[in-house]
Amino acid sequence: MAEVVPVPLLRLVIPNLPAAEYAANYARGQHWSVKQKITQRVHDEIIALVHEQGWKGAPLEQANVSVCFVLPDHRRRDPDGLISRMKPYFDGLVLANVLKDDDLQTIGWPVYRHTYVKGVSQTIIEVHGSNDPRRASP
Repeated sequence: MAEVVPVPLLRLVIPNLPAAEYAANYARGQHWSVKQKITQRVHDEIIALVHEQGWKGAPLEQANVSVCFVLPDHRRRDPDGLISRMKPYFDGLVLANVLKDDDLQTIGWPVYRHTYVKGVSQTIIEVHGSNDPRRASP
């Protein structure tokens, strides 16, 4: 019997990988205004994608979040670097009133995965309700 995979409440397809300026290596010596411009662009992008999908609900008090990095090639990448670059995207979900907060109480540990599609760079964020059977319980 096939496994039933719940449909996400929200699925955002971002046409690039997270901004490299959020990686730890870029942060050293970088002027705060550079990061702020990128942060604002990311927040605006997330809010626009959320509105495109017609999100009208109240911010979720608990949710499961998964992120899939679609990588264009098999170049060596550090998973921790990609994960750390997600901060403005989660903040954008809070600003768009999808999530109450981006803390452990609200989203727990996001699930990260990756796939390869030649020549395609994307970040796919899926938000599931807390009744999702994949949510780990203590």
